[in-house]
Amino acid sequence: MLPIIVKASGFILVILLAYVLKQKGILTSEHGRGFSIILMTVTLPCALLVSTRSLNMSAILLIPMGLGIAGNLLLLGIGYLRGRHKEPVAQAQDMIQLVGYNIGTFAFPFVQSFSRLAT
Repeated sequence: MLPIIVKASGFILVILLAYVLKQKGILTSEHGRGFSIILMTVTLPCALLVSTRSLNMSAILLIPMGLGIAGNLLLLGIGYLRGRHKEPVAQAQDMIQLVGYNIGTFAFPFVQSFSRLAT
């Protein structure tokens, strides 16, 4: 149990450090934009590549992938129809908010980091 608490404390410490640096004015929104660019263009693709290291690809995996794509396209279409009489920005907002952000993309690696400690 102690290794899990130590690992979780490390995550919380990083979040608190960023918060304190923001409050002190050391980190600004410009830094946040730069960090998000690095995160989306380097870190996330690398995490996806590393996660495929132990993947045994089979045709059965195409079913949930297809369902996920179809579900997102359906929700995008519904968002488009809901916002068709609105301004373009409001229509785009409806489309994006209806589909939502996939928190699983970021939650799975976080939870997976604890599974190694629990065994």
